[in-house]
Amino acid sequence: MTSAAVATPPADHNTQLAGQLELTLSISESNVVAYLSGFPSTELREAKAVEALKVGVIAIQSASPTLDTRVVQEKFSEMRGQLGDFVDEFQTAMKDDLKHYFQDKDGQVPRSLDAVFGPEGRLGRTLHDFFGPEAGKVARLLQTQIGPESAFSRALDPKNKDGIIARIEKAVEKLVQNRFDELLGEFSLDDDESALARLQKLFTGALSEIRTAVGVREAEAGHKKQGHVKGMEFEGDLYTPFAELGRQLGDETECVGDIKSASGKKTGDYVATLGETTGAPGLRIVVEAKNKKLKFKDAIDELQEAKQNRQADRGIFVYAKGCEPLEVGDLRMAGEDVFCTVDWDRVQRGEPLTYLDAAYKIARTLAVATVRKDAAGEFDLQLLQEQVDGVVVLTGRIGEIMTKAKTVRSSGEQIEKLADEMKQGMDSRLGAIVAMLRRGSDAD
Repeated sequence: MTSAAVATPPADHNTQLAGQLELTLSISESNVVAYLSGFPSTELREAKAVEALKVGVIAIQSASPTLDTRVVQEKFSEMRGQLGDFVDEFQTAMKDDLKHYFQDKDGQVPRSLDAVFGPEGRLGRTLHDFFGPEAGKVARLLQTQIGPESAFSRALDPKNKDGIIARIEKAVEKLVQNRFDELLGEFSLDDDESALARLQKLFTGALSEIRTAVGVREAEAGHKKQGHVKGMEFEGDLYTPFAELGRQLGDETECVGDIKSASGKKTGDYVATLGETTGAPGLRIVVEAKNKKLKFKDAIDELQEAKQNRQADRGIFVYAKGCEPLEVGDLRMAGEDVFCTVDWDRVQRGEPLTYLDAAYKIARTLAVATVRKDAAGEFDLQLLQEQVDGVVVLTGRIGEIMTKAKTVRSSGEQIEKLADEMKQGMDSRLGAIVAMLRRGSDAD
């Protein structure tokens, strides 16, 4: 903050003399205080204060609107003339100085440079003394230290037995021999810590584990042939082709063998829910799969329980091939339900399952037909049953032919061709059944 100086007349001088004014000042402005405080004595500070007042008064008057412009112009004209004289004088002096120092050959700078860097200059002679190709100090030093006759050159001579190369060869040879001995030691069975000994222990342990694992697997396999585990694997493997069959026909499938129903039972392994395009959407078919021998009567009872447990309209009982009763064969109908066989080896190889395919299509066709009959009251169930019976007969013949194909390899191609023809006939009959259902749907 800028503080103004306060002027007070002295206590014993209250009058203004002609041409003279006495002032007593108390100054607090920081710049002024700092400036005047730099002078050591009171007299000098007062003199500097009077000088500062003069400069300030002149500055104030110069800024006043009453300033005489002619005075300013005269002053500037006088100053411009003086500056012009100074410039001319400066140019003349600078030209003389440059000529004195830089004039070609006669100037001090060219003469000095030639004296230093010229052929006979001091620097040229110094460089030649140190770096001359023959007599230079550096050349003589290199010749002494690494020249043909130097100790260094003799040490690099491969013919010198005490040279560096010979020493390197001896050191490398010794190192290689040591590494070779160590490598041979790793293939020694006398040392328990050698690599070969450790590898032998590793193989011995691994073989022991393999033998143990094989024994466990053999025991498990023996157990599977008689126990529940084999049945669970058969059910798990069979669901994949069953789900694919449902997907192809537009049905939804679900594996429910490990899920308890509302009644708390697990009877019924798979459930298929018919799709919207069947004419009976929401209708359910349950599948019970068994990999063990079971009497036909017991199978019928178990399938009825599965239908009740899974709230299904139709049922399919699947025997693993070799477990079926004689009265079932490969495909048989019993009332509203279908019984068939599946070769587990064909399931694991991903081959077509003819009897399961036929059983599923027959079950869903009869279920849809029953719904159509209940809805329209005019559907010919007798004709439908005849078509289904024809399918059963064809599947029986297919089973015979496939059996012959396995035993008679020489005529296998012809037999398989005949089996394909029979399967096409079966598909044709099933197609006729579907067409009948569609005609019944259109009549509605």
